[in-house]
Amino acid sequence: MPKDEVLAKLIEIYTDTSIPVTAAGGVFAFQYGEEVVDKYKPSDLIHEAHTIDSRIKPRYGAELGSAFNMFRFFRANPSLFSAKHSLATKTSSSSLSFSTSFSCPDILAAIRTKPFILLAGISGTGKSRMVRQLARGCCPEFKDEAKTQKHPLFNEQKPGNFEMIQVRPNWHDSTQLMGYESRVSGKAEFVVKPFVKFFAKAWLYEEEGIPFFLCLDEMNLAPVEQYFAEYLSVIETRKTVNGKIVTDPLVTFPNEVLLRESFKEIYQGVDHDKAEQFINKFIAEGGIPIPQNFIVMGTVNMDETTFSFSRKVLDRAMSFELNEVNMDGGLAADPDCQFGSIDVAAAKCEFTQGFEVYTVAQVACDTIKAFLVEVNKVLDKTPFKIAYRTRNEIMIYCHERTKGGVPLAQALDEATSMKILSRVEGDKRRLVVRDAELAEYNGKPLLDSLLDVILKGLKTIRGGDDDYTESDVCSKKLQEMIGQLENGYTSFWTR
Repeated sequence: MPKDEVLAKLIEIYTDTSIPVTAAGGVFAFQYGEEVVDKYKPSDLIHEAHTIDSRIKPRYGAELGSAFNMFRFFRANPSLFSAKHSLATKTSSSSLSFSTSFSCPDILAAIRTKPFILLAGISGTGKSRMVRQLARGCCPEFKDEAKTQKHPLFNEQKPGNFEMIQVRPNWHDSTQLMGYESRVSGKAEFVVKPFVKFFAKAWLYEEEGIPFFLCLDEMNLAPVEQYFAEYLSVIETRKTVNGKIVTDPLVTFPNEVLLRESFKEIYQGVDHDKAEQFINKFIAEGGIPIPQNFIVMGTVNMDETTFSFSRKVLDRAMSFELNEVNMDGGLAADPDCQFGSIDVAAAKCEFTQGFEVYTVAQVACDTIKAFLVEVNKVLDKTPFKIAYRTRNEIMIYCHERTKGGVPLAQALDEATSMKILSRVEGDKRRLVVRDAELAEYNGKPLLDSLLDVILKGLKTIRGGDDDYTESDVCSKKLQEMIGQLENGYTSFWTR
């Protein structure tokens, strides 16, 4: 493609008001990558485009460079590109309609950060269907390379690596998930619940790395802190040992006899030696730990019938809002069509702690740390101040996003919304900066101060000369929350 034509296409995409500025580089790279990525330098292209049209800002060079790197990454890893492409594009022809602020590749990055996801949004936007289709995409169809034997997990309707459990309003302890000991029959027996069966089943495929997706539907119909207390504690024991992510036991049994009897039912039909191997492992470890291929995704509706989330839950989860609705969705094609094959690596965690990612991405982590220090100054002396867990997960998420070519500022914008703004709630009296040492913001509204600090920090990271706040996730959310506060109270989750 001649250079003048390349510049014309570049200017056309960057000046198209229907394409967010943060996405323009990616759109250009993935449309014309084969013809331009190995031939032109992104900074040169942006510089020449700027001389033609001043709307093309010089700082776009860094973003276009990241988009070129992303193109090269997915060109070298076609299986991952298949997952990204199908997840990002097929939503337009299905009934799934995701928020314009987040997409499925973002959710896969969040899963690689921590396998506990909250999908919030108005009823009917396809949250639970999304979990099912992610599971279907990660479920192999064939057992052998010759494609002559169907994989035992494969099923057109409900893949074997997917389970949906409907949360009930009367759940006030964990027995409906974790099971319990009963003596109704006159002897001790352990009542095994679907959660435990699916959880144990995931262990059978842990070595294959096949992700198992548990969908807790209508998760906040009951208090999450009560019925899911054990999981909220054990998920924080994750650490990497000899290249594997391990945890403390989540499901425990009163004694070895009940464990063995229970697993006769759970592993019915499983090869005896394989079943015995896992049973002995669980006995030795004092229960069943969380396998590294086990992903919990809860769907959330916020209305008068549901409970709000405590910061204990939000601190431990990656949160997404899916509120945008496209009325054309699901009319041109089968809404249950598969996303396409997803490489299992796209849903596998690599890091569990901050120091692990810091050793491989110190420069980016230092930038993130400086940004969070400034945000925490505004949050000081409020219950919303963040600590080490949030810092670590923001660093891991940003690393997962940027290694595929997403600009650091964009990744940090997304992570800040998920991990910091999701915890903020209150009335005008509560949402005030209270730090005499912070003269610029002391006594001012907390949300306005947060907006200012976040936009300044992101602008510094971008190295740009303007804010282009229309594309900022945090900016949109904070503006919405500030508007809600006029009614007396606001929350990240209020709709």
